Amino acid sequence: MNNEKYVATVVIYITSSCNLRCEYCFEKDGRPDKSLTKEAIDEKLKWMNENLADYSHIVIFGGEPLLRLDLVEYIIDQLVTTYKNRWFSVSMDTNGILLLDDNIFERYKKIISKRQFTTFVSYDGPNTFRRKDVEGNCVNDKIIRVLRRLEENNIDYMVSYTWHKGNDKTIIKDMVYICENFKPKRIVISPNCIEIDQYCSGDMDYEAYMNSYIPYFEAVFHEYKIPICQFTCRVCRKCTFNQKNVYIVPAKKEVIINPKKTNTAFTLWD
Repeated sequence: MNNEKYVATVVIYITSSCNLRCEYCFEKDGRPDKSLTKEAIDEKLKWMNENLADYSHIVIFGGEPLLRLDLVEYIIDQLVTTYKNRWFSVSMDTNGILLLDDNIFERYKKIISKRQFTTFVSYDGPNTFRRKDVEGNCVNDKIIRVLRRLEENNIDYMVSYTWHKGNDKTIIKDMVYICENFKPKRIVISPNCIEIDQYCSGDMDYEAYMNSYIPYFEAVFHEYKIPICQFTCRVCRKCTFNQKNVYIVPAKKEVIINPKKTNTAFTLWD
């Protein structure tokens, strides 16, 4: 048996619940209402310790992870005590809306004070209005307030931008707008591969369509020195590339291990 440890990105879905209803979300239908237990988190952290190499990365994900801030706190507490000698970096993907609540924001600040912690806030730019709350209201204005609040408190953050049919024609303008109006450390683009392939790429192969934008993303990077992840890698060269993606979800007892890169949409809830 090969017991060699490997570097991976571990996506921990602490809850499937979400406080938004984004129109393009690939999990908007058929998602169960489940959260990880602390016992399950203990089991998976032990698995990570035994199987993953240092410099692996943990992503705290949902749903909306701030709905289970207690589990975020628990994971960080375990990492700074039981696993304090492991070099695992940590980030959280959030729509950020709950950070407008003063109590939650204070708890969040305590969490990020304990160890290195990167926050990714979802924002799709000013030219699309598909990120909505449960009542169907666009939340762009609230997300902007979240970004301003982080900046006012000198908290570093990154922007997580979903590329979909609604912003396909404005994506480069959106990158410029974000770079000129906010202060993210980087922008991470997550393409909605189904929408891009069906509605945007035309006769071009999906991969070729993605790559056709690289020179424009690189031009934005050269102008503003803000990396646009997965699209400016050859000129940025700041990242350590992981070998695999590992998914931990409430509906599965075993971890799900996939290749690092895939253009295929899939559900974690089957």
